[in-house]
Amino acid sequence: CFHALASSPYGAPGARLKVESSANTYFQVGAYDGYPYQDDGTEFELNRQEGALLYFELGYRLNQGKDDPGLPGNFKLGAFYHTGDFPDVQSVFNASIGAGAVTYYPNTYGLYFLVDQTLYREAAKADPAQQGLVGFFRLTGAPPDRNLTEFSIDGGLVYKGLIPTRDYD
Repeated sequence: CFHALASSPYGAPGARLKVESSANTYFQVGAYDGYPYQDDGTEFELNRQEGALLYFELGYRLNQGKDDPGLPGNFKLGAFYHTGDFPDVQSVFNASIGAGAVTYYPNTYGLYFLVDQTLYREAAKADPAQQGLVGFFRLTGAPPDRNLTEFSIDGGLVYKGLIPTRDYD
């Protein structure tokens, strides 16, 4: 299973290094263009205004070995650090009503905790499509002065292979 780190809705060129310390644990770091171009995704530019987006993640895999009897899951603890310039949220509002200029911070950062767990499997563990129901839960946090979202909690369900003959959808 591939675990990418970029969270932008646009593709961004970058690099990722993953070190697996055991069959169940890993650490990975990724570096991406801090402001992905919204064209063909092939341009890469690092500068002070756009910066670089760095991710760090420590993960634990549950029941993913060939002989593990339980349903598979993942626990992930991560952080991001963006080196670009970010406007102070309050100063943007104040400037929009003519009450001052926009001020900037030299970076932003945040933390996340993610759990995903298979809840139901349609077929045996050896099924290459891994059809079934997976639930996920995520907590995130970032400084409120330069991010529109300070804290979030979300979760959901994903069913793979719901439509007959479409095992990988």
